[in-house]
Amino acid sequence: MVLLDIAVIVLKVMTMTILEITLLLITMTRSTMKTLTVIIAVFMTVSLVTSRTFKIVRIILVFATKVVLGILRLFFGGKEPSGDYIDACVGSEDSESDIIDRKAVRASGDTDFRSDSEELES
Repeated sequence: MVLLDIAVIVLKVMTMTILEITLLLITMTRSTMKTLTVIIAVFMTVSLVTSRTFKIVRIILVFATKVVLGILRLFFGGKEPSGDYIDACVGSEDSESDIIDRKAVRASGDTDFRSDSEELES
């Protein structure tokens, strides 16, 4: 009976923790998510090794970890940003030919890198 009471209390605490973590995950960065995943994995490993008597707690922790990782995958997809996404964030609007032209100009020794439209504006 005591183990059942402990299990109910732990379940309530874990439910609140999962809800709080879910709210935090919505605003977290990718590096923070990776850190959180590592912390959960370490906590799970320590609890599995040290707690032989509280099997219910271990089951709840495994379930909570799977839920948290599932939420991570659901909201963020687990994919790294593509090159196009990175270029859009940086603001790179140059085509490959523009980049090659600039490299050729640099190789020729000309130090004026402005394009024709920029020269017309000035």
